[in-house]
Amino acid sequence: EKSIRYNRPLGLIFIDIDNFKHYNDKNGHVEGDGLLKDITQLFRENIRDVDILARYGGEEFVIVLPEANKDNTYTAAEKVRKAVENNKFNFGENQPLGRVTVSIGVSAFPDDALQPETMIDIADKGLFKAKTSGKNRVCFFKESL
Repeated sequence: EKSIRYNRPLGLIFIDIDNFKHYNDKNGHVEGDGLLKDITQLFRENIRDVDILARYGGEEFVIVLPEANKDNTYTAAEKVRKAVENNKFNFGENQPLGRVTVSIGVSAFPDDALQPETMIDIADKGLFKAKTSGKNRVCFFKESL
């Protein structure tokens, strides 16, 4: 609402841990819970203090980035993705990609959408694109005309 009212940029990042079910099945739910805690801490270390991090579902997270345009949002998402890719998590070597990775979808106000629901939908579709095009990547979604 604040971004709409004052016409200020806002970024949205959707994150999903790649192959989390595999991690849980192979290593147990206690280790899976530990991974969620460790990855959350890593996210916090790689975003700004003003950004809002929340768990969105089982192994999905969302980051809201006030005052971040589309380029800033992509840069922040890529920073988070690389931090995960380069981190040594317990049992990460047993993952299908040989390490723990994340797939990310992004959207931004006003570039991609003018309403929160549309921003969420676009970021979610970007996440789906990242998952289905090989994982361990950041993707935008753009409606084809």
